[in-house]
Amino acid sequence: MRQSFISLRTWLEAGARPGEAPSSGGFDDCQRRLVAALTVRQPDDSLADVAPLLAHVLRREAALFPQAHVGVRLPPDCDILSTEHAQSCGLMISRFGMHTYCQPAKWHPQWLPANAGQVILDPLLREDARRSFTEVDGDPFLSLVNLKRYRCEAQREAVRATLSVPEAATVVVNLPTGSGKSLCAQLPGLLKTMTPGLAVIVVPTVSLALDQERSLRPLLGHESAYVGGEDPGSREQNESIRRRILTGEQRIVFTSPEAALGSLHGALCSAAIAGMLRVIAIDEAHMVEQWG
Repeated sequence: MRQSFISLRTWLEAGARPGEAPSSGGFDDCQRRLVAALTVRQPDDSLADVAPLLAHVLRREAALFPQAHVGVRLPPDCDILSTEHAQSCGLMISRFGMHTYCQPAKWHPQWLPANAGQVILDPLLREDARRSFTEVDGDPFLSLVNLKRYRCEAQREAVRATLSVPEAATVVVNLPTGSGKSLCAQLPGLLKTMTPGLAVIVVPTVSLALDQERSLRPLLGHESAYVGGEDPGSREQNESIRRRILTGEQRIVFTSPEAALGSLHGALCSAAIAGMLRVIAIDEAHMVEQWG
């Protein structure tokens, strides 16, 4: 890839297989995805992904090696790209004889000053680190979740604020992705249900509910993800959660807004009437306006 118009066939035959690095090494995830799109094809597969993946790989190479002449030569029998689709994805296409040559096009949107597009795009393609977190000393109660330090100072301040506000207060935590916002709901949920009580944490997706349950499973001793599913296992787990809520044994439940207002609604209302609700948290709260 780092010489002028290396043959795409040569590149693929260098030892690359889907999910594996070639013998020469140096493949990253984006290149593996392109290899998979080109080599693992079923009769009904669409080639729509090939052009954007190839454009991304070539643009990334150009950003990483700005002095190199980056491009690939497609074999004569190659039918993976149409000129129109390739150009719409940021590829420059030229044809000489039987071969087609692809190069990454510069991104110059009309709404930005000259060359500003590459100033924005190149750091993304190089995957330059744009955000870093510096750990800070933890508080004694972090031992409850087997932690000794905060991920960053902002997480520490958010957790302390969440734990120190008056009863019935509302806290809005706005932190960057990866800074540890989930702890701001998990810790109050664990601390305030050490005596019988329930913490309800509303999440927008099943995957988030399962991830949260997985992280707290060693600390709770019971299932905590109330997610949809018609299989016997899911129905049994949800029934067990509803039963524990009614008996005061469920400490934390992760659920969707639909379930909280649907099949889980009766149990939650019973817990509220019994004075058992200790915490209500909404994860990814910026999505509330999309709930309808």
